[in-house]
Amino acid sequence: LEPRGRLILETTMQTLALVSVGGLVLLTSPSASAAFNTESWFGPALAVLAMVAGFGYSISYYITPSMFALTFGNDSATAISILNSAGMVGSVAFQAASGAIFSAGGTWHDVLKLLAVSAMFGICCTLLMARTRTGPKKETMKQE
Repeated sequence: LEPRGRLILETTMQTLALVSVGGLVLLTSPSASAAFNTESWFGPALAVLAMVAGFGYSISYYITPSMFALTFGNDSATAISILNSAGMVGSVAFQAASGAIFSAGGTWHDVLKLLAVSAMFGICCTLLMARTRTGPKKETMKQE
């Protein structure tokens, strides 16, 4: 895919994840849980939405760093390590915030709202990266 196509694919997947998390937020709200918990479709709907959200997020974690390495080549190991470290720090921060929410008496509904905010942040970061990104310099692309 061309860079524009990759950007469209990535933002589409992230938007799909955000929509799925939005559905999870709605279904796990206290009023919806009380109304639909006995319905036969409730459990499978939660499972499908969670799977689609995970699938939508996965491209940002697995494909983007690999494409960065393939695009920029030899001199990108430090940048890839920094990118991976930033992702790990974000994961640790999310897990710590989730633990604090549960310790304070929160529910999955509250954690999913936090996940929705992080999904919006991820989409904004992807669009910002695409707006400011330049391709590799010609001397980087030379074959040795």
